[in-house]
Amino acid sequence: HSEYWWDQMWVTITQGTTGYGGSPPETHSGRFAAVLMMFLGPLTVSFMTATTTRNITLSAEEQRVLNNLDKNRYEAELQKCATSMLQYWWRGLRHSKRQVSFSHAFSHGIGSKN
Repeated sequence: HSEYWWDQMWVTITQGTTGYGGSPPETHSGRFAAVLMMFLGPLTVSFMTATTTRNITLSAEEQRVLNNLDKNRYEAELQKCATSMLQYWWRGLRHSKRQVSFSHAFSHGIGSKN
């Protein structure tokens, strides 16, 4: 055992990290710099992660615009489906002189995504 408290503390720090001990610092200033880097490294990475997350998170206005775009896309798809249904019904009425039920049209896959 060492007679210096800092030496004992250094053992605790190296056991808490990789523990290889390939080239440990031997002076107090070197150990201080290493401990400082052990705290600043994860702190820097956490700040970078927080900043990146904040930048890629949508604001309330951006979320509202995205919701409107989704709504417009769904409405356009609904109009397309309704148009297909009406065309199928109208062509069936004209060609066979009888009404085609909507349930019959759906059973034949009209209006569904292919």
